[in-house]
Amino acid sequence: MDATADGTRTTSLRNGDVSLEAHHSASTFAATAAKRPLPKGNHTVTRSNKIKLLGVTVMEFKIWETFYSNGRTITKVVEADGGKKNFSGVVKMSKGIAKKQLGKQSFCKKGGSCSSGNTAVASIVWEGEAVVSGGTFQIDKKQTLVSNVYGTATSSLVNV
Repeated sequence: MDATADGTRTTSLRNGDVSLEAHHSASTFAATAAKRPLPKGNHTVTRSNKIKLLGVTVMEFKIWETFYSNGRTITKVVEADGGKKNFSGVVKMSKGIAKKQLGKQSFCKKGGSCSSGNTAVASIVWEGEAVVSGGTFQIDKKQTLVSNVYGTATSSLVNV
């Protein structure tokens, strides 16, 4: 996995013929992680992941979640959903039902004490197929977004 200065992470498969990219963008998380928890209220975060074939983007998946912070931890995941953009007829995907839940995470200050809190977790299973070289093969992906109250969020797109 390679990472760039703009926050893009790329994983290559099949000697570089297929690559997966994760791009980071969000309204709440525009700055780097805060030293203090986000203020009380609702916060929304969005992430995207791309599938490339032979260096060309064929599909982009977006996932977002809105969570409530009480100023100390995340107390509720309000909403989770996602969408896709198909750039080619090579890959056809359908979205499953977005799931949301509270997760757990420990936060440790550098050289200091540790505390625990909740994370907001959203996930979507994407089911589909790709037509490559005249053959069709099944592609099922699970996209997951995990956000914490300090302003850090990660997303992944993995095979199911």
